[in-house]
Amino acid sequence: MDDAIEEALLRVVEPGAIAAAAQAEAQAAGCRDQVRDALSRDLEAARYSADLALEI
Repeated sequence: MDDAIEEALLRVVEPGAIAAAAQAEAQAAGCRDQVRDALSRDLEAARYSADLALEI
């Protein structure tokens, strides 16, 4: 049953829509990576500031 539904869905969905969805996913993944990197830098800066505050 699942195979029949999958085949029907793929016949309805245009290949361009599949490509657009794949491109959107790749773009979202890139954005997530950028946010994760920024948060990592912020965390590193906060740890550095905390270390400096403890030395004083």
